[in-house]
Amino acid sequence: MDNKTVNIDIILNSMNDVIEKFNDNKLSNKLSEYIYNECFGTPLKHSINLNIICNFKISKQEKEKITNMIRHNYGIHIREHLIYLKYDKIRASYLFFIGVMLISISRIINNINDFILGEILLIVGWVTIWESTYNFIFHDGKRRIEIKRLRKLTKCKINFKE
Repeated sequence: MDNKTVNIDIILNSMNDVIEKFNDNKLSNKLSEYIYNECFGTPLKHSINLNIICNFKISKQEKEKITNMIRHNYGIHIREHLIYLKYDKIRASYLFFIGVMLISISRIINNINDFILGEILLIVGWVTIWESTYNFIFHDGKRRIEIKRLRKLTKCKINFKE
């Protein structure tokens, strides 16, 4: 066994442990969270093996169904994260633009009069620029790590044992 592989053992007592209570074609939320949480603390470069130990007789079709549900489940999570990432980039771009505009207006007001309004606009402008920069640097990074981990889970090797 290779050091660059994360093995996640899953013990199933019945198909009810796998399927969502309200939809037979979806992976159980508890199982999905368990698998994802087991990946925490492992480097993104490591490959993932899911070792599913079944305490019941399982057919080839059920194995394929479980495999497809796992891959589909994490694929949906990837799409959701990509939507958030796109929204965050748009929001950060707007904030940056608003910040630049507020700083420009602040400079114009300070040139006309020496009111405190110009200073307030200057501060608010820099805060919005900082917020957009913070989103670009930190939130994007965290979300991209989650997407990489989810991609590993969609491509993981799934082994069944009875």
